[in-house]
Amino acid sequence: MLIELCSYNNRWRDIEPSVKIIFTFLAFVSVSIASNPFVLFIMAFINMSFTIFGAKVAYKNYFKILIPVALFIIFGGVTLAISLSWSEIFPWVNITFEKTQLVKAAFICSRSFASVTVLLFLTLTTPVTDIMAFLRRLKLPQVFLDIMLIGYRMISIFMETVVEIHVAQTARLGHVTFTTSFRSFSLLVTTLFSQVWRRAKMLHMAAVARCNEGPLLFLEREYSKNSFFYAASLLVGTIFILLSQVNF
Repeated sequence: MLIELCSYNNRWRDIEPSVKIIFTFLAFVSVSIASNPFVLFIMAFINMSFTIFGAKVAYKNYFKILIPVALFIIFGGVTLAISLSWSEIFPWVNITFEKTQLVKAAFICSRSFASVTVLLFLTLTTPVTDIMAFLRRLKLPQVFLDIMLIGYRMISIFMETVVEIHVAQTARLGHVTFTTSFRSFSLLVTTLFSQVWRRAKMLHMAAVARCNEGPLLFLEREYSKNSFFYAASLLVGTIFILLSQVNF
C-alpha cells in the first residue's frame, strides 16, 4: 500500500519510533483542547510541513492520501452547516445557513483535519511493525496487538483484491462505456467479499501450517537512542499545547 511504502521510505525512518509516538500523543492532546479553528489549521499546516519537508515524504503521495479524507471532512461539514425546513409551497424545502451552525461546522472540520494530519505524520514515517513493538513494550494485551496486525493485513488484502479485479475487468474491456463500467462495478462488489474471505482463510491456513497457535511475533528493529530527538519531540509537543491555548 501507499502508506506502507511511505513509512519505509522517508528521512525519519531511522529515528526511534517512541520519539515520533511521543510527539504524536502531545499533538493529539493539543488538537483535542484547542478551541480556535484558525489555531487548528496552523497546527495542521505545521504537521504537514513536518511530514513533507522534514520526513521528505513525497508530496504527491501525501496528497493522494490526504485529499480523499479532506473531501469527506468537507462534505460532512456542509451537512452540518445546512439547515433544512419544510414548507407547504414550492419548492417545499428551505435551505438555510445559520451562523451558529457555520461556526460549529468550521470548528469540527478544522479539528478533524488537524487530527488527520497528526495521524498521517505517524503512519507515513513509522511502519506499523514499529508501532506494534512500542505498544508491546507498554504491556498492552497480546490479543489487542494480534487483532491490530490482522486488521492491518486484511486492509492490504482488500486493496490488493480490488486492484486485481479492476485490472482483470479493464483487460476484458469492462470499463469502455458507462454501462459496462456500472456493470463491472456491481460485479466487483459482489465478488469482492468472497475473494477477501478466501484469501483470509488461506492466510489462516498458512499460519496453522507453520504451527502458529500463539501470539503473532516478529523481529524488532534495533534503534540507537538519541536524547536530542526526545528533547526536540517534547519541546515541539509542548509548543503545540501552548499554541492550543491561544485565542485570536
